[in-house]
Amino acid sequence: GFKTLFNSHLILFKTLPIIFDSISAIIIYLLLRGKNSLAVLAPILYLASFTVIATSDYVTGAEIMISLVLFAILLDQKGKPFWSGVFWALACLSKLYAGPALLGFLLYKLINKEYENIKKIILGGLITSAIVLIPFFLMAPYQTYYNLIIHQFNRPEGINKWNIFIFFLRFEWLLIIVSIWGAFKTKNKLFIYPLIFSLVFFLFYKDLYFLYLHILMPFIVILSVEYIALLYEK
Repeated sequence: GFKTLFNSHLILFKTLPIIFDSISAIIIYLLLRGKNSLAVLAPILYLASFTVIATSDYVTGAEIMISLVLFAILLDQKGKPFWSGVFWALACLSKLYAGPALLGFLLYKLINKEYENIKKIILGGLITSAIVLIPFFLMAPYQTYYNLIIHQFNRPEGINKWNIFIFFLRFEWLLIIVSIWGAFKTKNKLFIYPLIFSLVFFLFYKDLYFLYLHILMPFIVILSVEYIALLYEK
């Protein structure tokens, strides 16, 4: 799809991960701006993290999905839950493993009794999903269902997932430790739930690749900066 769109402009095509990682970094800053005295540190840590750098040389669509997830959260914080649902749906339609982050996000809303927001988020998501998927179901219902659901959960196991987690820990251990402290100390628990739900999903998902863990990084970075800001403000 992207290759067809960009045709022979290979260099421009290769810059897409960098562009969308930069967009994600800006959104991370916007999510923290006004609430965290060290908000400007978050995009720096995100772009400088090994995981982001290591996955920025190849177009997989993960970077786009992460930007969509973060923008969905930002829209919700701006009081636009319906449009948040629209972008959550686009994220999940682009990459299935955005789903657990959405479930964690909705659980946070449920715990905080934001029932009206939940309804609007779900409504926006359902309408968007219907608009995108109905044409495909009308043309090839079984094949669409197979590609979206059955194939995703019946893929053979690839690289040993524990080797992937160990590789991830090897390079991101410091941010992970700081983010754990941040999860305990921060008053804003919003970013904890998508992180936990995504992590649990990856623990059980058979066909795991390192680039999938990219979705964990925005939440790890945000929680880390939350804790660093608490130390700085003491």
